[in-house]
Amino acid sequence: MNRVGTIPSRRLLCTCLLLLVAACGGDPAAPVRQPAHNEVPAPSATYVGSARCGVCHDAHYAAWQGSHHARAMQAASPATVLGAFPAQLGQSRFFLEDGAYRVSTWDANGKPATFTISHTFGVYPLQQYLVDFPGGRLQALGIAWDARAEGDGGQRWFELYPAGREVAGDVLHWTGRAFTWNSMCADCHSTAVRKGYDPAAATYHTTSAEMGVGCEACHGPGSAHAASPTANSLPVAVAARVETCAPCHARRSQVAEGFAPGKALLDHYVPALLTPPLYYPDGQIHDEVFEYGSFASSRMASMGVICTDCHEPHTAKLRAEGDALCELCHSPAGNPRFPSLPKKRYASAAHHAHAESSEGARCVNCHMPQTTYMAVHPRRDHSLRIPRPRPDATSPSACTRCHQTRDEAWAQAALAKGSPPTDPAHWSVKLDGGRPDTLRQLWQDASAPAIVRASALARSTTPPSGQTLAAAAERLSAIDPLIRLALVTASERSPTAGASLLLEKLSADPLLGIRAAAAFARARRAPPDAPLHGGSTLAELRAVQHVNADTPEALVNLATLDLLAGDVTTARSQLNKALTIAPDFVPALINLADLDRQTGRDVQAGPLLQRAIVLAPDLADVHYAYALWQIRRRDIKQAITSLAKAHALAPQNSTVLHAYVTALLETGAVPLAEQTLAAAEVTVLGEERLLVLGVRVAETAEDSQRTLHYLKKLVELVPDDPRYQSALRARATASSAP
Repeated sequence: MNRVGTIPSRRLLCTCLLLLVAACGGDPAAPVRQPAHNEVPAPSATYVGSARCGVCHDAHYAAWQGSHHARAMQAASPATVLGAFPAQLGQSRFFLEDGAYRVSTWDANGKPATFTISHTFGVYPLQQYLVDFPGGRLQALGIAWDARAEGDGGQRWFELYPAGREVAGDVLHWTGRAFTWNSMCADCHSTAVRKGYDPAAATYHTTSAEMGVGCEACHGPGSAHAASPTANSLPVAVAARVETCAPCHARRSQVAEGFAPGKALLDHYVPALLTPPLYYPDGQIHDEVFEYGSFASSRMASMGVICTDCHEPHTAKLRAEGDALCELCHSPAGNPRFPSLPKKRYASAAHHAHAESSEGARCVNCHMPQTTYMAVHPRRDHSLRIPRPRPDATSPSACTRCHQTRDEAWAQAALAKGSPPTDPAHWSVKLDGGRPDTLRQLWQDASAPAIVRASALARSTTPPSGQTLAAAAERLSAIDPLIRLALVTASERSPTAGASLLLEKLSADPLLGIRAAAAFARARRAPPDAPLHGGSTLAELRAVQHVNADTPEALVNLATLDLLAGDVTTARSQLNKALTIAPDFVPALINLADLDRQTGRDVQAGPLLQRAIVLAPDLADVHYAYALWQIRRRDIKQAITSLAKAHALAPQNSTVLHAYVTALLETGAVPLAEQTLAAAEVTVLGEERLLVLGVRVAETAEDSQRTLHYLKKLVELVPDDPRYQSALRARATASSAP
């Protein structure tokens, strides 16, 4: 736990600066409101609507009109509603009344009520429906229409989530924040969306330039081009950039509104890195992360392949069907844009080792395994990797995801029969193991994709040395933005002067997503009596949070900023507001408990933490926070039990490990302290404080060999510290004495 702010022992727990929410829509073509203080100035060009583009670009406009982009959100009408009316599913009834589409279902209080469906949301393989709520909210129903053909199991109503989640008050009840269109969906299903949330009134005035994903969503505002179509007045070229697609085809958080093609992604959004549980340990997709993260890790991306090489941008359909799509490049004819690709035929049993025309012979089933989301929506992994089954892997391979009764050892042997062995040093193998040494090698490997290097750096429990961080601070302009972002996380874990220097430099980064994260990290590591940062920095941090002020994550962060300003009353109000929005939001409970500790009301902190444990029994942070409360209550025995739970849940969490071993040592449980440290040797014993603790435990146990072992590792880790060198010499001398 880190201290910050202007009052003693100010600590921040579980703050969530980067909200990793899935973007899912927009509003009717209402005028775009004026930018708030957190937004970039309006561009000189304005939005004119897709119909204006169609006046000149009629073929492209016609192709776009039938696309999923054009139909991403539409007013409910007989032409747009695909679902069967009337119909009934469980206790929900769909019917037509006075020309309107209505649904009778349970409301937020668990009582039956009738609602009017105002918009359709999406078109295939499922279509959702939006309902108007007071305060400008639109809520997506938890029941959707399966738009697939009847022969494929479609043409039916179905529940998006398992039975039991339809209970009022559940986090996934359709009336709750997870189904609020304004915050969870609008930004990607319409064009130039402004959320328009009023925190004081808790209301929305969400606007967009166009309902649906229009031409200008990918080409930028078109008024200048419409006025002078022969001039270079529209950034058409940027529509072919991966960053144009990334805001909506990535799992990401938003830090500012106003994104348009040609602008920097990290000035408005921060994409999730390849970290569990969003991704498998080896970087394959796991949770609903969309396509950007996995594609950015691919060899294709590194060679210059872009989204529109495979996807026709106006129809949003594939450029060819089946293996023919892959053969646009992977064939003797090949694509002249990629001359380094092998010019050979892959569609043969000699390559895929499956029967011709079988599912196993399809390129995508080996190189782009799919995962189904929302019950009926299969999405393919875009890392486009060679399957690498290994018996010691912690991630499934494409082979065992298909051959589900087989294991990775079988898959490895089967693959070896028909294909040359794969590179055992491939980055996915290193990432999968999660060892500090291999992760260190990976993030320093200039040949690995930037998102992979950034992910390795962010996932490593052993931060780079102070010298390495200081060196990075001197060449930031040459470092990829995603790696700069990961350096913020790495610096937070390092108490060195190099880390402080790096955070200072990163807090002035030209990209908002990076400098906001760095400024927040700088604030968290400040000593209790440190002065606040400049007003502009604090204002910018507040602005970033106000973009998402309708979420409990942002309110927890705003409480943090209030504490930095010494405003305990407002901080408490923000945390209570977060719990009003989301009574089950554990980070708010933990922070409120810690605020009670700081303000002399520690007796109230215990029940808050007990409530958090009930809500999140598998979250290590909760048990760790409760252990600290138990220590303050002098209940050391129970505190060790809580620390043991926290360590079992997060064995690589070095803070928990340090506290647990320290408590064991101080209560005389030296053998268990030794055993716990030894078990952590491979994963986290690369941090200076843990090695120092290891020396202390070994000396208490009078184990000279282990003491020598930890001292050697300390000297290797911090070679310039004379204390460790002196201690090592003394211990080595004592060990060699007769």
